[in-house]
Amino acid sequence: MAAKLLFRLTNSIHREGNCKEPPFHPIFLYRLHFTNLRLPKNHSFASNGNPLDMLKKKFYDEAVSSSNGHNYYSTPGENMDIYELFKEIGFSINEAKVYTALIGKNPINGYEVAKRSNVTRTMVYDILNRMVGKGVVETIMQGGTTLYAPVPYKELFQRLRQDYNSRLEEMELTLDSMESEQQDGSLIKNIPDYEAMVAEIRALIRSAKHEIYLSIWEEEALLFADDLREMSALGVNIITFSFCSTPFDFGINYTYDIPSKELYKIWSRRRITVVVDRERILIGEGNDAIEEISIITSNTMLVEMSIDQILLDIIHLHSLKQSGFLQEHITSIEQYNAATARFQQQLHLDLSRLPKRADQD
Repeated sequence: MAAKLLFRLTNSIHREGNCKEPPFHPIFLYRLHFTNLRLPKNHSFASNGNPLDMLKKKFYDEAVSSSNGHNYYSTPGENMDIYELFKEIGFSINEAKVYTALIGKNPINGYEVAKRSNVTRTMVYDILNRMVGKGVVETIMQGGTTLYAPVPYKELFQRLRQDYNSRLEEMELTLDSMESEQQDGSLIKNIPDYEAMVAEIRALIRSAKHEIYLSIWEEEALLFADDLREMSALGVNIITFSFCSTPFDFGINYTYDIPSKELYKIWSRRRITVVVDRERILIGEGNDAIEEISIITSNTMLVEMSIDQILLDIIHLHSLKQSGFLQEHITSIEQYNAATARFQQQLHLDLSRLPKRADQD
């Protein structure tokens, strides 16, 4: 009868307050036997994979099951999935048993805790004292008898979540400090394949605070357009060079606008360079048919060389256009080759005396 009165009261509060979650304690319902009671319809409880939220969802789902006419009594082994979730947040199995037993009925004495939790009496008092010390269980003196009650699970989970986040922040500050004290910033990380390179580029882009310089092809420009647009909206200065067309309507773009299919006639490689905050670079190969390791580094010399390469490409493009050798819209690689040949002749450059590219015959 008391359970029915409590349910009616909390159900009334729920309807009048338009709560997203039921105001009754899910674990309390989990332990009580509601044969003829119904929970309000259309409740949802997302866990998002978080152990704390998974526990809350588990308790809620089983409360719904029990209140919809399914008899539910706790027996050893039935709750092992819940106890495993408790282990994820630092409880032992016996502590999980004690906590859920206390949620079901409280305050109660140690003898009844042992009976309800299936933990032996010889162990239960040590476990209770340990949990009191952790702030998970509270003691209540009643007529000279020590009774035990759980800290409400929402309050407990909120505290655990705050402690966890606080520790993460402390670790992050410590690791940031360690990173700033590193003597060797020239380490080069190898990236084995295209998928790993894409993940590294995306992470690198999103780490930018001030500026991003890119030398990129159309395929990857399309792939990272949304990431770059978001960073531009946050105030990051983005400068792009490309031989291809790019889909960018933000930042500063220097492009030849040569169709990709035309470029493949002379270049099988699809070299990509990403420079972030003039401190860290990634140089990679976009053609996944070519087995070549990409790299990411903060090596100052390589960062400067990458920026110089992008600068020279932009200056060469600008010079071709300013000299009138390059048309505004190029539709074939032959037009590009003819424009560069005329420009080099005007500079009186003997091509036979110039360095050759690695892939040049």
